Amino acid sequence: MTDFNTQAIDSLNAAQKEAVVSPARYVLVAAGPGSGKTRVLAFRYARLMEGGAAPEKLLAITFTNRAADEMKARLGAVAGSLRPQHRPDFPNIGTFHKFCLNLLRKKREFTLIGRPAQETLLKGMGVKNADKAIEEISAFKNSVSRAAGERDKGLLRPESFDLYEAALRERNSLDLDDLIIEAAGFIEMEPDSAPVFSHILVDEFQDINQPQARLVKLLTASGASLFAIGDPDQSIYAFRGASVERFLEFGNDYPGAHLITLDTNYRSTRSIVHASGELIKKNTMRILRPGVTALSAADTASDPCGDEAVKVVIAADENGEAEFVLREIERLMGGLTSLSASSLARAVERPYRFSDFVVLVRTNRQADAFKEAFRRSPIPFEVAGNIGPLSIFAEHLRGLNVDGMDKAAPVDLIKKEAGAFGLSDGFIQPLIGMAESLDRQGRLLDDRQGNAWLKSFLNALADSLILMQPADSLDIEADRVVLMTLHMAKGLEFPVVFIAGCEDGLVPLRFKGASTDMEEERRLLYVGMTRARERLYLLNAGRRRIWNEVRRQSPSPFLKELGDGSLENIAFAWVMPARRPVQKGLFD
Repeated sequence: MTDFNTQAIDSLNAAQKEAVVSPARYVLVAAGPGSGKTRVLAFRYARLMEGGAAPEKLLAITFTNRAADEMKARLGAVAGSLRPQHRPDFPNIGTFHKFCLNLLRKKREFTLIGRPAQETLLKGMGVKNADKAIEEISAFKNSVSRAAGERDKGLLRPESFDLYEAALRERNSLDLDDLIIEAAGFIEMEPDSAPVFSHILVDEFQDINQPQARLVKLLTASGASLFAIGDPDQSIYAFRGASVERFLEFGNDYPGAHLITLDTNYRSTRSIVHASGELIKKNTMRILRPGVTALSAADTASDPCGDEAVKVVIAADENGEAEFVLREIERLMGGLTSLSASSLARAVERPYRFSDFVVLVRTNRQADAFKEAFRRSPIPFEVAGNIGPLSIFAEHLRGLNVDGMDKAAPVDLIKKEAGAFGLSDGFIQPLIGMAESLDRQGRLLDDRQGNAWLKSFLNALADSLILMQPADSLDIEADRVVLMTLHMAKGLEFPVVFIAGCEDGLVPLRFKGASTDMEEERRLLYVGMTRARERLYLLNAGRRRIWNEVRRQSPSPFLKELGDGSLENIAFAWVMPARRPVQKGLFD
């Protein structure tokens, strides 16, 4: 067996090594952006395996399929030689929802429904704003268990909620939030039938809500160790029931916990680390080592462009904001046309690709000006996050009649159905990948007989589609500029980041008559800033069209908190060019 200690442990810094080798039953690691969180998690897992823990007894949970895949890839590189070849590859690494789905599937049959099916159900009950109702239902389920107390005032009317729950029971269906609640209930009521793990590792611990925290507590009740890692400075999902207090109060739930902080950023340049650190240190709900107020940049941090200052860009309006982004992308790439290339080829030394750039917005509505600008340009782009068509396709798969279908080629069947359904290529690729994975599992199990297997295959694929998160739809292999929300960017990183709409009312986001959690809004901007490895642009507009009304905008108050030592202010003046004349055709 490979000596993991000599090959890997010595490559870690002191805090990382402490996290990997800690003998404590409960370990909490506060890992700042770029501090090696996934690496530490993978090394901890590998060390447990080297110590004799079977993969079947190790449970590693995260929040997105992308994060789970990254963890598996890291483990494949770090611990591949430690893994006995006859065992399945890391069988219990996945999302909270995937773990609970697999657990409940072994217990009983049910149909997992996604958002489109929820909307259909609620509209059938006479609910006019089904989209808002789904958010309210989810908010309630993620904040309290189904049996605890009365619903908070201001949420969906109790009678509508009760009708929705009754409709789910009548159809033997569960929604995504039910998976966590039902799985926790099963473990609590039937502990002897529940899976037993020796070690549990939880990624992004700052994002867990009350039902998920209850599930983790129940899973550790049988004696399992708990290794929780995350960053309270990146807690941005209060609307899902997550609370930074749960991270800060970890020691109350798990007495004797060993707290470790990783506070060296290996990702970003010094200017980015400094500016983001000046911002986040204004928050009070944090965990850092004594005497430390912010992360420090490592000597090996990305610095290919000479540690350029963070640029604060002031545009006249949202159209000017978008035009600046297009022009800067063209400048950094050395020109996109023969004319611009001749004047810009020597502007920068570093060769960039389109996929090196991301534009982050606070709200989906902000993206409109950028989409319009990109469509007028030669720059390919992708708007991340639209997984609705895949959820609708999942319902289509469940309704297929498998009689007479070719059970030997399920992937070909999926390709045919996806094409007939009208899914775009961007959706078909991840869909085929899921289908191929399930097909391989079926072949390994040698259980491909009769219509029942094909129906089971289609239902399993439908489940996988419903479990997809918006971030999972991003095709990281495609060479396109990405446009996404700040929330969706969490966990990702790019060489060049543009954050649009850094204005009071957007960042922080304010609603009339509602209070604003300034610390969470500050954390959200911090998350966006720390996605950048080499260059960071913070843009704001002097005026912006909001709800069909042009409003004067003020720069975000957070911009004043960044310090002056790492900033460069840019005023970008731009006027929308007149529409170019179009030569009419012969018969026009």
